[in-house]
Parts: sequence; C-alpha cells; structure tokens
Amino acid sequence: MSVPIEKALLALQLLIEGVSMQTTERITDTHRDTVLGLLVLAGEKCEKLLGPLIVSVPVKDVQCDKVWGYIGKNEKVRQPDDDANLGAAQCFVATERHTKLVLNFALGRRNQATTEIFIEGLRGATSSQEFQITTDAFAPYCSVIDNTLSDRVEFVQLIKVYRANLDGEHRYSPADVVATEVVPVLGNPDPNRICTSHVERQNLRMRM
Repeated sequence: MSVPIEKALLALQLLIEGVSMQTTERITDTHRDTVLGLLVLAGEKCEKLLGPLIVSVPVKDVQCDKVWGYIGKNEKVRQPDDDANLGAAQCFVATERHTKLVLNFALGRRNQATTEIFIEGLRGATSSQEFQITTDAFAPYCSVIDNTLSDRVEFVQLIKVYRANLDGEHRYSPADVVATEVVPVLGNPDPNRICTSHVERQNLRMRM
C-alpha cells in the first residue's frame, strides 16, 4: 500500500482500541476505503502468521458460538439477482475456555456447509487428546461434530429458552433468558464444565 507505515499503524491501533471507522478516518486523514483495505491486509497477514502455529493445540474445554452480521446489505433487502455473498453472514468462533485462545473461525452462511468448514478447521487446530465441547442449539453441529470429532470429544448442547416479548414492547436487544436446557450429544460430558459464557462474552466484545 502507498500509505506511510506510521499512518497505517496508527489506523490499526485506533481500530483495535475500538475507535469507530469514521473517527479513524478523520484522525489519520485517510479515506475510509483505504482504512478498510488496510484492515483486510492486516487480517490476511495475521491469518498467514497464526495459521501454521495454531495446530494440534492441547485443549480441555472448547466453547462455540456465532456472531451475526451482514455483507453489503441486510438479508431482508437482498434481491434475487444480487451477488450470493451479499446479505446475512455468521462468524462461527471456537474458543478454549481456560486460555481464551481462538482456535478457529469461519465466516459464511448459517448452514451445514459453513458448519462443516468450521468444525474441520477445529479438528486441525486441536490435538488428539480428549476434550469437552459446548455449543448452542444449532442443529448442524450434531451431525458435523459426530462425523468429524467423535473420536476425541464429549459433546453437549446448551439450549437457552428466551422470554417472549410483552405485548407492545419493542426491543432491539436480545430477549431475556428465562431457562436453560442441557442436551448431551456425545460421550458423558461433565456438568460442571458445560458453559458458553466465555465465548459469548468475547463475541460481544468483538461486536461492540
């Protein structure tokens, strides 16, 4: 890129600290598209650096969650002839509970295909020693984890039951959780280790 390295580093530092794109654009006197291009470039370099390192990592407890977003436009305004990549997107994230290490992520549609890519990457990132994995109630996890990780995991789904909105109440934040249901899927999971709170907190930080 033609941006001076000092300005590029400043832009990345601002973004990492949670400064908005518009503010970063003003402080660095750099066009938004240039900042976005820099962010993509830095992400690709980070992935290239970390990819060969996060392999066969010994883990004990893995938590999986998804971050919702959209590319280009929201799903409800997509047109039939739009690019297939536009619209709703989910970033699947797998985190080790004790170290907070992000073992793998996959960006794509909320479907079986993205789940398969995500779990296959998780297999490569973890060692062959047994560990426990906790996910939400997303159905494709069951078949994909059974096919890909059944030789090394105790697998359980933590299903949250949400309160229905009261009549006339309009909300932009998620509904309140009123109950949880634990559904063992593979092996004999330890009830004291069933949790997705750590990856959910991390994903909230990432969204904010």
